[in-house]
Amino acid sequence: MGASAWDTETKKPIYVDQGVEGLPIGLADGRYLCRACADPLIFRGARPEAKVTPHFSHQGGGPCRQADQEAQIDTDDQVVIQLRGHADRRGWGHREQNGRKSR
Repeated sequence: MGASAWDTETKKPIYVDQGVEGLPIGLADGRYLCRACADPLIFRGARPEAKVTPHFSHQGGGPCRQADQEAQIDTDDQVVIQLRGHADRRGWGHREQNGRKSR
């Protein structure tokens, strides 16, 4: 059960805890890929009547064949998300510097 997937349509990662409203469920014609092993994923639990929280799973319900790498990717993402939130709270976003925008 994964918290993220690579979206082949938008060419960006998707995080279930950052809003997944409107995304197609199921295999979605191979739209979602595992970020560790690149296998197709199934998007589950997005219907209002679902008894589980939204998540991505490998076909057959088994774990990723590169489970350690999958866990490391999710951990790394959480660090980046926390740092971005910290920077936003401190006002460290884009700034004007000598008439140019910088980070």
